[in-house]
Amino acid sequence: MTKLEKLLIKQVQKTLDKFSLINPEKRYILGLSGGKDSLALYYLLKELEIKITPIHIKSNWDNSEFDKFNFPQDTVIIDSHISDILKNDNIKNNYCYVCSRERRKLILTYAKSINIKDIILAHNKNDVVETLLLNIFFSREISTLMPKQLLFNNEFSINRPLYEVDEHLITKYIQEKNIKIFTDYCPYSKLNKRTLIKKIISDTQNTHTQKQQIDIIDNIYSSLKMINTSFLPYKAK
Repeated sequence: MTKLEKLLIKQVQKTLDKFSLINPEKRYILGLSGGKDSLALYYLLKELEIKITPIHIKSNWDNSEFDKFNFPQDTVIIDSHISDILKNDNIKNNYCYVCSRERRKLILTYAKSINIKDIILAHNKNDVVETLLLNIFFSREISTLMPKQLLFNNEFSINRPLYEVDEHLITKYIQEKNIKIFTDYCPYSKLNKRTLIKKIISDTQNTHTQKQQIDIIDNIYSSLKMINTSFLPYKAK
């Protein structure tokens, strides 16, 4: 086991303990897109001997890469009609939100069919920060992803073990382990608001790194723990 893998396992275990995310007696469904985050989490959870059933929601737009890619053998593949749904004119520019919602519906439906109530998703610290900024920019509210989120009167729980893990460490881990990732060529990727937020963060990081060592992602994430209500004009509802 490499130094980086030991570090990531330690960080994931810390997050599991800190937010009470995992019961070792339970089995969990892992949303496995095939991207770097979900594949990294798959192998880290295997090292931690957490019982998981990985689920991949297959998009139905043409993608020859899917047939070439070898998902882990225990992955359950579920077909979808998401691309047809995204062609609806009423969706406007909310493609990512609708796609995510439909994927989650399919995961929860499958989970219910096999009597599993707990879902693991591979959102990392960068995703938390990006979602915070997305909601400020486009939804006019201060909110973000939660490490543990209960849905439908506690019928399901969404758990995020990578919640406090930096994305760049995950990228290094994937490269170090030589894990091939699945590229799902989304035709709406250029319309993705998250891509805009990523660029804003990256540009800000690059500008300030030239002058002093500042970790923009960590600073924004840390601000969630330092909310100074004395300098906010409105009280939370």
